[in-house]
Amino acid sequence: MKQLLVILSLLALVPVAARAQDYDPEQVYVIAKNDGTRYVGNILSSDAREVLIRTSGLGDILIPKHEIQSITEFTGDDKYKEAFATRYFLTTNGLPILKGDSYIQWTLLGPDLHFGVHDNFSMGLMTSWVGVPVIGSAKYTGAIGPGKTYAVGVLAGTAIWNPGDFIMILPYSALTFGGQSANISLSAGYGFLKFEEESGGQFLFSVGALGKITRSGTLVFDSMIIPLDDEIVMVLVPGLRLQTRERSAFQFGIPGVFFSGDTQSLGFPFISWFRKL
Repeated sequence: MKQLLVILSLLALVPVAARAQDYDPEQVYVIAKNDGTRYVGNILSSDAREVLIRTSGLGDILIPKHEIQSITEFTGDDKYKEAFATRYFLTTNGLPILKGDSYIQWTLLGPDLHFGVHDNFSMGLMTSWVGVPVIGSAKYTGAIGPGKTYAVGVLAGTAIWNPGDFIMILPYSALTFGGQSANISLSAGYGFLKFEEESGGQFLFSVGALGKITRSGTLVFDSMIIPLDDEIVMVLVPGLRLQTRERSAFQFGIPGVFFSGDTQSLGFPFISWFRKL
């Protein structure tokens, strides 16, 4: 029971240690500064101190690195068109929820709300249909090169009616390759869980990915990997996301649990309805 609660309640995500690197001169990027200013254009050069970007309206602009909040690939405007590309089934990734953007995910277990506080910082709140537990989240994202983003964050939750019965804390990080239409993420974290009289901690790992196959269809894959003393427990969730409208999407997945050489079903599908607020 304790392992199942960890699997369903926690999300684990990978330590990031990466540096900025050369940018494709043919690719258009969005540079967001700490003061909210954005520049769109081709990056001509980048070093440890500054970035030189060529814009169509202002020409060449030299921006000190300490003034830059994030560097992301241009997608037709400076907003992410794929509103739900930051999520898989269980885990998140390094793509940001921009300031002013928010979405709610309705699942069979309960609602899950996320909103952008700043272009590289978002917060969330999730719970079950009976209000137990309540889990808050905070995530910071950034870019480390063309098509590479990272996230560091934390989830913390409790049972509001009786806080001593359930306490959960999970710091995590994730490294993501790709953009909104196709990406893959490696993630890891360490989760602490107290349930009634039992408590303990566990390292958790995950691999998540998504890729558009049609204009409205996206294949989605998520996983939770739990290394125990004598075996590795894996929850794998392949599925499909259908988005026929800009502000909403439906997602369906079939989870399977692999341990001790056996494969078992969790007994229920992962069904989600996304809606951008």
